[in-house]
Amino acid sequence: MKKEKASKPFYKKVWFWILVAILAIGGSNALTKQTSSKADEEKASALKTAQELVESKASFSEKTLLWYLTESASHKYSKKAAQYAVENVGDVWVNEALDIAKEERSEGKTDQEILKSLTDKDAQFTEEQALKAIEKLNE
Repeated sequence: MKKEKASKPFYKKVWFWILVAILAIGGSNALTKQTSSKADEEKASALKTAQELVESKASFSEKTLLWYLTESASHKYSKKAAQYAVENVGDVWVNEALDIAKEERSEGKTDQEILKSLTDKDAQFTEEQALKAIEKLNE
């Protein structure tokens, strides 16, 4: 009579764990691709919104646009998507500041008053952007 060799349960065999590892890696790659795709969609949407906003009559600095895209009631993009949009909307900041400067000049404000207004906590343009806008205004 032959002795039967006791076989290991399937979960103790090497081939089983190799298969588990392959499936786990494949599954995580698929999940990463889905997450990446959603992030890319959000960035594209945020950029489109940012472009629409800077083309509108409202004037935004980089900081105010970033705030609007992340904190306003109508837009709640992630900080990453909003930052992407602000960085890729184009070099529009001096022209945005110029729009405000023109309004303020029509109200009779001096260059110093306009500079102060453009760099205050509400408008939040950089001093360089504000000075370039005032320079363009005076051309």
